Amino acid sequence: MVQRSFVRPRFRALPALLATATLLSACAQAPALPELSDTRWQGDGHPPTQLRLDASGQASGFGGCNRFSGRWRIEGGQLRLGPLATTRMMCLTPGGEQEGPFLASLEATRSARLEGGRLLLLDAQGQVLQTLQPAP
Repeated sequence: MVQRSFVRPRFRALPALLATATLLSACAQAPALPELSDTRWQGDGHPPTQLRLDASGQASGFGGCNRFSGRWRIEGGQLRLGPLATTRMMCLTPGGEQEGPFLASLEATRSARLEGGRLLLLDAQGQVLQTLQPAP
């Protein structure tokens, strides 16, 4: 016995069309990441935090008390920093207080954008984690 499909021919392509439209709209919503290879940035804390992203994928800088290093990469359209390793100096200065939140924000970064010459590091929801200036 032959089974007949009751789906009309004009609707057979509808699932594929909907899937394609969904993929295209997702691509259109994802902003392109700025070119970050071989860039240097600094925060406005005292002392200023620093972030360097080199072309080989190495991230390094200064958190306010300790130096740090790790990897950075663009993966699945997202910016990833870390894991980060730091030196272990004990700091009783304001720089020591800013270091933990600064390093945590770097590891939570999923995107970035340039705005007015500044680098904005964003979390997965698009919220600004850090605003950095070009380093001299």
